[in-house]
Amino acid sequence: MDSQYVSRTLGRCLSEALAELIELRPLDPIEFLALWIRKYKHNQELELQKAAHQRELEEEKRRVHEENLHQRDLEEEENRIRAAQHVPEPTDESKPDLCEDEEDQPSEILNTEEDQSAGTEADAPERTEEDPDETRVEKEEDEEDDGA
Repeated sequence: MDSQYVSRTLGRCLSEALAELIELRPLDPIEFLALWIRKYKHNQELELQKAAHQRELEEEKRRVHEENLHQRDLEEEENRIRAAQHVPEPTDESKPDLCEDEEDQPSEILNTEEDQSAGTEADAPERTEEDPDETRVEKEEDEEDDGA
């Protein structure tokens, strides 16, 4: 039972490690074997990560391809609808140039009478009740200025 477990879990790793151990004959074979097995495990984990990343990449490529097909189908359907309605496709020449439009329009916008009256009422400052003493003082100052 124990030999089956070892052969199943460490079979390839251990056989490769022992083959390299015999070939290199390090001074400390136990430490070499431990480090070699640790490195082997690390490499196996990297291979699993690489495979997972590759699967994700393939899935993303598939999604992009499907999206491109969908966009092409939508464009074809739009072209069929335009052809059925006899509506010409917009071209760059038929699109208005914003710079030309700005030159043609006057710089000030004229308001109608309603807009002007609404604007003056909205723009006018709020009237507040004045203090009667302040009004009297201002009138007296104006009279003194007129009399002089």
